[in-house]
Amino acid sequence: MDGVDSILPASIYTALLTCGNLLAAAVQISIVFPIFLAVVFPISLAYVGLQRFFNRTSLELKRLDAISRSPIYAHFSETLGGLSTIRAFDREGTFEGTSLRMVDTNMRAYWLWYVLWCCTGGGGSSGRGSCEGRVATWGMWVCWRRFLCPWLWSRLPSTRSRACLV
Repeated sequence: MDGVDSILPASIYTALLTCGNLLAAAVQISIVFPIFLAVVFPISLAYVGLQRFFNRTSLELKRLDAISRSPIYAHFSETLGGLSTIRAFDREGTFEGTSLRMVDTNMRAYWLWYVLWCCTGGGGSSGRGSCEGRVATWGMWVCWRRFLCPWLWSRLPSTRSRACLV
């Protein structure tokens, strides 16, 4: 908790300083090029719309990541509880295969979230502001909605988990 208390004031100061610099730059550009005001409004609206889309998509991907991670922990716990029985019947391979399939399913959701995050500028210079980043984001969204969402939906264990995807 002490870490948050010491970092929070510096973060607020940095955010206020950045907003002040942004406002000062916008005022200076507007004085020199008044047409800038006509252009900045639609660009701002597009940015806000993209940010809302990213937030919703990111939330759904994180939720899918959490939903698909839960069976991994449950399977691991059950495996540890029945380890002597599993070894007695020589079924280690079966449990290892099941665990790997669950991890693969979980990593699909996490990977999509990570690619979306990187393509929208969250991962440093890997796609920040680039055309390739926008195209990759759109491609990931199409793949997600068209192929992976139905595939993951069919593999979720219960209807309670599926309710989070609707």
